[in-house]
Amino acid sequence: MYRFTRALTYLDEELCTDIKVSVHKDACYAVVKDSIKQLETKNPQHLADIYALSHNEKAIASLEQITQKNSATVDNYISLALAYAEKGLKEQGQGRDQSQYVLKAFGSIDKAKELDKNKSEIYRVEAYVNEIKPDYKKAQSLYSQAIEMDSNNILAYAGRGHVKRMLAVLDGAVEDFKKAADLDIKREHLYIYTNLCNLEYSKGDVREATKNCKIVTDKKDVDPVFQSEAYQIMADIFMKNGDSNQSRASLLKAKTLTPIDPNIFITFSKLNIFEGNYQEAEVNARKAMELSPAKASAQLALSYALYMENKFDDSIVAALAGISLVDKDVSLLNPSKLIMLKSLNSSIANCYREMGNSEKQSEYEKKAQEFSNNK
Repeated sequence: MYRFTRALTYLDEELCTDIKVSVHKDACYAVVKDSIKQLETKNPQHLADIYALSHNEKAIASLEQITQKNSATVDNYISLALAYAEKGLKEQGQGRDQSQYVLKAFGSIDKAKELDKNKSEIYRVEAYVNEIKPDYKKAQSLYSQAIEMDSNNILAYAGRGHVKRMLAVLDGAVEDFKKAADLDIKREHLYIYTNLCNLEYSKGDVREATKNCKIVTDKKDVDPVFQSEAYQIMADIFMKNGDSNQSRASLLKAKTLTPIDPNIFITFSKLNIFEGNYQEAEVNARKAMELSPAKASAQLALSYALYMENKFDDSIVAALAGISLVDKDVSLLNPSKLIMLKSLNSSIANCYREMGNSEKQSEYEKKAQEFSNNK
């Protein structure tokens, strides 16, 4: 019933797919399709809002129709800009050009400014689009402008915190996210706590990270993307504590929420290696690559899995492919790129060691050390 309920809440037929009982699956498809059809006729605005809330690409077509009417509001243009931006982000993840969606997002922002140039939220969204462009300096400036216009703009503080995180200004990022959390009295914006969980975990504060993740995982009927990310961080925490059962349970919950998130399969691959199931680790790494071909961490996961299977030549090929992706991988923070390059080169060195090629082993060990020294 959980999947059925979520499919109906977000009007997403894809969520019906994993329902195992065929009669329930058929009922899910029928109810969702009927609900969509009714809203398309009676309340297209509500349908567009549901799609936007669930990060469904169908939000673009729905909002485009609404904004073509004279009755379109500034919020419609803001929502459309966000929908375009999210589509651009997905294109980046697939290694494709996101610029057309970035341009469309900026066009929607211009329309919003024509209706109300003094609305803080417009500049917050413009900043977010600049993150995807990417232009982090411009994004940070616009987030600050949004805050100056409205000192209670929770998402502007959170957005600026995210930019600082991308720029590796971690203390500043935590400060902005904590300010956002202070303003979020009802704890409605889970994005804040997911990021705080991630930041605290990266700093080694597992207790504080777990506290923030649980704020997200304990909520019901909330944004599936941020809740999934919280479960994934918890899975990593459980794995490092040696609890593979809890780790797997967290990953399965995450997969229910966002079944095509490549990061879930990368973490599954790491868990498989932890458990000694190397063939399954390879399968999960390849699934991550299929979902996001431009993701260097997917290639690293594959390289590790192949190494454990004694497929050293293939492991090297995967690691070299990962190295070629790092520079343009928007999912990696700048410091993380150096760590990723170190890990990929270390993986190659390990393969050459097992193959008895000491010259190549030394070559890649030196490269790995260079990236370590540049951290």
